[in-house]
Amino acid sequence: MAGLKGNNRRRRWYWLSALLVACAPWAAAWAGNLYVSDTALEAVLRNGPGSGNQVISMVPAGTRVNLVSEEDKWAEVTLEDGRTGWMLKKYLSDQLPWRITAEKLASENKALQAQMAQMKRGKQDLSDETLRLKKDLETSQRDLQSLRHEHETLKKGATEYLSLKSSFDKLTTDANQAREQLTEVQQGYENLKSSSSIHWFLSGAAVLLLGWLLGLVMARTRRRRVSEFYR
Repeated sequence: MAGLKGNNRRRRWYWLSALLVACAPWAAAWAGNLYVSDTALEAVLRNGPGSGNQVISMVPAGTRVNLVSEEDKWAEVTLEDGRTGWMLKKYLSDQLPWRITAEKLASENKALQAQMAQMKRGKQDLSDETLRLKKDLETSQRDLQSLRHEHETLKKGATEYLSLKSSFDKLTTDANQAREQLTEVQQGYENLKSSSSIHWFLSGAAVLLLGWLLGLVMARTRRRRVSEFYR
């Protein structure tokens, strides 16, 4: 009889141990943050562990709560806004509800699609910018070639300019010398012209004087002859 009781006691400890081992993962899963499952749109939060207790709030599915304690089929939880109450364990899960997960994935997918569209636009913009830069490069190369040609032309022109300037300076010097010589010649001419005028004036005066003297002599001679004739 005692052996039978001992066997029963061992069996009970065995099943209790097995139950604890089986429940250990579940208990660990329930520790910490939990989520209101999507088995219902909302879960009732009460001020005590029982359906007869006062309703505090209706908690939407997907709401994160913090597990405080458990009693039978009820769990005491704290909301993120600090309120504490009781709700049925069946409305709690350690996994984010699939609807919330789906919405999150859909949102992420939409964001990825928008990002991909933006990347495509960026790629197109990059292609357009590359094409524009290529055209600008070709234009710059043509402009550079033109500038090189103009540079060579200016360089050649500068050489010709220096040669022309040297010739011009020489011609200017020669012209100045010729102008000085011309001035000297003109001055000599004016001097010569003035001397010639004086010479001709004196010559004319001498001729007139000589004529007057000749006339005077001839008049005297004529009078003398007439006097002698009447004697």
